[in-house]
This record gives sequence, C-alpha cells and structure tokens, in this order.
Amino acid sequence: MGRTTQQYKAIEKVIEDYVTGTNGDVNLLKEKVFLPTALINGSPIAELYEIVKERGETHSTGCIDWADIQNGVASLRVLIEDWHGQDYVEYLQLLKENGRWTIISKAFDSYVDTFVI
Repeated sequence: MGRTTQQYKAIEKVIEDYVTGTNGDVNLLKEKVFLPTALINGSPIAELYEIVKERGETHSTGCIDWADIQNGVASLRVLIEDWHGQDYVEYLQLLKENGRWTIISKAFDSYVDTFVI
C-alpha cells in the first residue's frame, strides 16, 4: 500500500469514528476525533458535544466526497445524510500530529438535494 493510500485509509477511519460519534457517542468524538481546541463554524467544539448529547442517538451515514491530502494536513468535504432528519455538507480540516490524524475545524450547512426526480 502506497503512502497516499495509507494516509487516506487513516483519514477514512477518523471520518468513520466521526460519523459514529455524531450518532450519539460524545466520548469517541472527544477522545479520537477532534483536537481539544477544534472549532465548529468558528465556535469551540464543545458546542457540537452539547448538541450531540442533547439530540441523542441517530443513525446518519456519511461519506468523503472530496479530499486533498498533503503530508500532515488535509481538507475534506463530507456528506452527511439523515442526521436527525437533515442532510449536511461539511468541510473538515485535519492535522496529523505524532502519527495521528484529528479534525481541527469543521464548517457545515444543511442542504437539499436538488437532483431529486
């Protein structure tokens, strides 16, 4: 497996943990997914933890739609479907420190699929 493939697989695992965490596992988000100083739409990431705790369990899905990975930094566009009935497009910035990828910022908005027939 090449270096780029290894990087992508490691980032993909962070996104899997991210989706699992936002489906109700706040501890996973805190321990494995986000840098403690991460931001969400410019606010401290603790706001996301409170929202996930408040809303509780859900069964959303997510996928990486686009990725740009350069050495120890990455930018991703992730599509989240059916998070408590809403779909989202999310732009995530990741940083690799000490061999571990974490999300350092998240900007997002809900969207409506305009291609529904």
